[in-house]
Amino acid sequence: MGVSVGKLNYCLKAIVHKGWVKMGKFRSKPGKRSYPYLLTPQGIEEKARSLGTS
Repeated sequence: MGVSVGKLNYCLKAIVHKGWVKMGKFRSKPGKRSYPYLLTPQGIEEKARSLGTS
């Protein structure tokens, strides 16, 4: 995709900080971690606004 891991991490942290995405943390299997990223109601609003549907 042409995006470095550092740049992706920076962008994810920024949208979590804005409140558009909520990052969860849970263990799906012993010894392995999964990080779900959930779009918040505010994030849904912003997405709709950027698509011009609001």
